[in-house]
Amino acid sequence: MNAASAPTLDAARALQLLREIVAERPDYVYDPPGVGRCVYTYAGKPSCIVAHVLTRAGWPVQRLITLDRRRPKLASVLAHLLPRYLPGVSEEAAQILRAAQKNQDQDHPWRQALAAAEAAARRVSREATA
Repeated sequence: MNAASAPTLDAARALQLLREIVAERPDYVYDPPGVGRCVYTYAGKPSCIVAHVLTRAGWPVQRLITLDRRRPKLASVLAHLLPRYLPGVSEEAAQILRAAQKNQDQDHPWRQALAAAEAAARRVSREATA
């Protein structure tokens, strides 16, 4: 992937993709696969809500597999570092994804993860206009 075709993800697109994903599975409760911890990918496919957003935004699953190998044991920590590891992710989008991931990782259905992400999006918007 060259720089000209590298994916990007801003706050509005992150929220749009979250809404699409959650509309497909609103009551889904993320259950980490048989690896004993939360992961972005499993068996070559997106596993958690953030991975679904990132792959729909254009990042290849292989890139997320690389992130899974590099990240600390707690998946939610990596969401704080998304702009560092995936430079096309804006800090605002990362904040929205962090909120969704944190909620998901607390065993809530994805519709609640979306509600947390929407609340984060409102905070981000207020901060941007302040």
